[in-house]
Amino acid sequence: MFKKFYKKIILGSFFASVILGITKTAMAISLILDYPDIGGSKPGQEGFGLPDLARYIYLFSLGIVGVVALLSMIIGAAQYVMSAGNPSKASDAKDRIYSAILGIIILIASVLILRTINPDLVNLGIK
Repeated sequence: MFKKFYKKIILGSFFASVILGITKTAMAISLILDYPDIGGSKPGQEGFGLPDLARYIYLFSLGIVGVVALLSMIIGAAQYVMSAGNPSKASDAKDRIYSAILGIIILIASVLILRTINPDLVNLGIK
């Protein structure tokens, strides 16, 4: 009896996800043309060229990397709390947190080094 019940739940969730996926795909067409404003520039504006697109992608990727590093630190903190005194799990969690912090430091250092060498390397544009 339970097998039939679980089978119905699995099939129902599969079909629901397929239907919701199709709906999301249909709704995404309107989102393709409406980009968010990042760093004072937005694709689709008049005068938006290749340097502006590179700057837009660069700033967007910086934001994504920051969010991923933050999530990695949160996951590492949860792993550390749930290690329950197990030294190997605690060291794995500390390594995850350390790696996330190191990634953020490398990200910030790369921008600072590029600005120190030549500020035009960070400020993309045609002069």
